[in-house]
Amino acid sequence: MGMKIKKRMVLIFTLSLVLVVGLVVNSNSDEVVSANYTKIEKKIEKNASKVKTEYGLSIEVINEKIKKSYRINPTSNGEKAVVMNEYGNGFAIVNNKGEVVDNLYELFEKMESKKSKKPIADDPEFDTNKQVGDYITAGHIYKDKKLLFVSNYDTIHGSIWSMDLDTKETKKLLDANDYGNVSILYVSDSNVLFYSSAKKAVLEMDLNLPSNLVKEHYVNGHILNVSNDGNIVTYQVYDADKNLENYIGFYNISTNSTVELIEMDEGIFYNNGGVWSEDSSTFAFVAHRLNSEENLLLIYNIRANEMLEINEAENSFNTDDDSIEFIDTNIIQAKLANNEIVQYNLGN
Repeated sequence: MGMKIKKRMVLIFTLSLVLVVGLVVNSNSDEVVSANYTKIEKKIEKNASKVKTEYGLSIEVINEKIKKSYRINPTSNGEKAVVMNEYGNGFAIVNNKGEVVDNLYELFEKMESKKSKKPIADDPEFDTNKQVGDYITAGHIYKDKKLLFVSNYDTIHGSIWSMDLDTKETKKLLDANDYGNVSILYVSDSNVLFYSSAKKAVLEMDLNLPSNLVKEHYVNGHILNVSNDGNIVTYQVYDADKNLENYIGFYNISTNSTVELIEMDEGIFYNNGGVWSEDSSTFAFVAHRLNSEENLLLIYNIRANEMLEINEAENSFNTDDDSIEFIDTNIIQAKLANNEIVQYNLGN
């Protein structure tokens, strides 16, 4: 049986091309429908292999496609990936065989010429012990020949840069002096989503426009992750005092609207980052039942408006962020607290 849970729709109106403001309309709450599942006794094996790269870090390759994971950002077709080194202060491009196809030495040489040595005295966040220009990180490939990355080589905070992998020319796309620290949430060949610490907003940039015009989306909560199609931002909701509530929100980038899952059963609290299905229809996360050792697996189908609760009676679900994985759209795999792997068919 699925838990009883309600949702509320929040509509957000766009006032201009670059500004989205206000939570202005709340519709009546609707009860979310419960869903069914079956446990898979004979587990489905992934066609996956671990490949040690020439750069040191191992990648997981599934059906010849590199899987996205911590410090590993694959291209849209999965044939190549930007891989961070073990220290987190450098990266290279590898193929699905683990071979380095570009060591990106020229990128670091190019950025050295832009490095600033001058402290910005009027910046209240400036740490006099921290040299401006000490990292280049978060590399992503788009359009197969462009590299997106974050660097503070000319500012205290991280700006967004790109490099043409053919010509090795670099260009600043978003300036940290305007947006504060900017982190990359999602990258595709057509658009990029960032989070701006200064704006407290999700920034959307159309990579097909030469002007790098930015659209701002104000999301009322702590950002968790983004769906695989880049259209839904998942977040934990803030209350009026900016404290985290026991709600999960889903912000739709294309419609500028939010669905917030509210009123989960009393004593059940959101617990880990969660994961999206490949087709971006379903979001799964672990929740904890207060005053017990139970961790539940909750699965919400945003298109069908169905919520599923799975509770392993003799065990509890692992709360690590990488403990849940979709094998395909209807098959989910999870790790229990005793490290046992279980799978469920959500199509039945």
